[in-house]
Amino acid sequence: MKFLFMICSMLILGCSETPSGNWLAVKDIQVYSSVNGPKSFVINKGDICAKGQYSYGKADRYAEVSCAKGKGWITDDENLIQS
Repeated sequence: MKFLFMICSMLILGCSETPSGNWLAVKDIQVYSSVNGPKSFVINKGDICAKGQYSYGKADRYAEVSCAKGKGWITDDENLIQS
């Protein structure tokens, strides 16, 4: 029982990591106004954004972003590389 508790704790802590710093878009990325929300704007290739917390929608994992164009949520944060 103790072992199961330790594994669950590690999984929860591992999923709560919040990225920091500036991130460079390596391709155009659609940004949504909220998790499972409507489209808001597009991050263009070469734009720099700050990446924040993660959240889970109905089918996707979202990452919060803050860019010069605004704030929102993206589903394909693998197209952002730390700069």
